[in-house]
Amino acid sequence: FTLDDDRRGTLLDRAAQMSDVYEPVARAPGDGYTLMIVSSAHTANPAIYSTLPYDTLADFKGVTMLTAMPNILVTAPSTGIKSVADLVARAKAKPGEMTYGSGGVGSAAHMNAEQFRAMAGIEGLHVPYRGTPEMMADLIAGRTDFAFISVVGVLGAIRDGRLVALASGTDQRSKLLPDVPTTVEAGVPNSSYNVWLGLFAPGTTPPAIVDKLNRETVAILTNPEITEKLAKLGADIAPMTPARFDAYVAKEMGVI
Repeated sequence: FTLDDDRRGTLLDRAAQMSDVYEPVARAPGDGYTLMIVSSAHTANPAIYSTLPYDTLADFKGVTMLTAMPNILVTAPSTGIKSVADLVARAKAKPGEMTYGSGGVGSAAHMNAEQFRAMAGIEGLHVPYRGTPEMMADLIAGRTDFAFISVVGVLGAIRDGRLVALASGTDQRSKLLPDVPTTVEAGVPNSSYNVWLGLFAPGTTPPAIVDKLNRETVAILTNPEITEKLAKLGADIAPMTPARFDAYVAKEMGVI
């Protein structure tokens, strides 16, 4: 897509953030004391940026996926859109006119929206914000037509009627919104985008250290008290072995 000045600035901001966060971890000693928690946007970065200050696969070792948390497709009541079918029909009737927001270019919410838009065969104008609060304000006011937002971030606005939940963007329905269908269930095949948080170590970290980090982290995740607290936030624990997590990352990047 073509970037205007605001979008280009957002993209450059995110590139700078990656240099500040990813690169120090990639270059850190593999001693188990420097770790990184990132979202599923990690696997999209190589497809978005022409150059990165690190190698996504070589410079990081997956310790474990931590949680999976659905994004919810929402719109304002004032739009009159009550279902995914309504949204798709309106977008096709007005090609390129509808707007969809995200918390920034390349964010998980942006990728979720792009996956949905591509599979639904609709065009629209992406509006990248510098954060979710600003996007929420415009969504509620009807100035932005729709967006995908994490369930914990949008649940209150849905429950008090300020936003309408149309679908969950992931493979499974949210346990906090069990009556809201997935985008696939709502009639858009192959439109799911799984949003996750994962724990990574520098690529030079020995397997023995990675395995120990995995065991300790999984023990914490599977503690019933922690699992329950995360569930209340709409996050399902998603522990994996290091090998399985590395394979998952490679698959999402299209490497395997």
